[in-house]
Amino acid sequence: MALASRAHAADSDLPSGDEPPRFVPTAVVDSYFAYHFSPPKEDLSVASFTTAAARQREFTVNLAAIGARLEHAHLIGALALQAGSSVDLLYPPTAQGSANGIGSEVYKHVQVAYAGYRTGDFTVTMGLFPSVFGVESFQTTSNWNYLKSFAADLTPYYQEGAKVTWRLLPALKLTGVVTNGWQIHGHVPNKSPSYSARLDWSISDELHVHDTVHVGKESQIDNDKVRVYDELAVQGDFGKRVSAALQLWGAKQGASTAYGGVAWAKWSFVDRLYVSLRGEYFKDADGFLFEGLSAPFLPSVVEGTKPGATFEAGTLTLGWMPHESFVVKAEGVYRHADRAAFYGDATPAAPANDTQANDTHSVTALLSAAFVY
Repeated sequence: MALASRAHAADSDLPSGDEPPRFVPTAVVDSYFAYHFSPPKEDLSVASFTTAAARQREFTVNLAAIGARLEHAHLIGALALQAGSSVDLLYPPTAQGSANGIGSEVYKHVQVAYAGYRTGDFTVTMGLFPSVFGVESFQTTSNWNYLKSFAADLTPYYQEGAKVTWRLLPALKLTGVVTNGWQIHGHVPNKSPSYSARLDWSISDELHVHDTVHVGKESQIDNDKVRVYDELAVQGDFGKRVSAALQLWGAKQGASTAYGGVAWAKWSFVDRLYVSLRGEYFKDADGFLFEGLSAPFLPSVVEGTKPGATFEAGTLTLGWMPHESFVVKAEGVYRHADRAAFYGDATPAAPANDTQANDTHSVTALLSAAFVY
């Protein structure tokens, strides 16, 4: 789903042997203005369940990042630093792995930092890298919509560990990852490593399929329970102007289960203008996927308790790309839950705490502009 950005060099054009690698600069600037019709509480000023466009009635830098990517026939590496409102929400002070000097304040401004080596059909990478999960990226410039789906914001955007990729066939790639856990840095007590695997199959130039599996002890409340997560995604182009994607996922932790799906459709009705529609369903009755999130994500969080919910949402986006590296998005989002899961301007009758939710729906309108290189 990636927006156009600086292309990678062809393999035949890469330095090789003992030749010094090339370093290619990368940069992202992403800003927005959002209006939440169910406005966040004044003392919080952020909306529920989103890393993007969470602020209310203000011009905000969602993400600013700068870095460099290494280009070489065998050597692999990248480093990018970041800041912005989405970074603060992705790395809340209460994030897992924040003990012993390892956690949000140490890592929040490092987007990626990895080194690796490529030989033949195998690539080995170690460090902090984008996760193998999902269809949508943490960077909004890589997505058709601006706000991200529940499935994206409640699964890892990054992983820290080691990754091995094996290209079995020109159109078939297998990736295995061992990490410290579900979007965390460092281990929580009695925590063992977590494992992920992803299979990518390019059926044709227009049709791509991937399946991702994750297994690990991710719960802070019940650290002996194993979490198993699986997602299947299909992306396709239908002619030059129509594209679509479908993601189905399911998770299990002990006796608890969660599942859902996301569907996207994009129509470029002129060369530089497109409209994208997204529909989603998310069900986590016991709330185990909400663990580790900060209060701005999940209102009415009580220590040791993560109440779950069922969500439906629809998103309509109008995108304008006057240049392949610049995009403007005007967007409307409607979200609904089967319980009071969103902040609103009405006062709850008997709030459990100052961040008690009181709305079953959320409506957001926004305008964004972003540059990526």
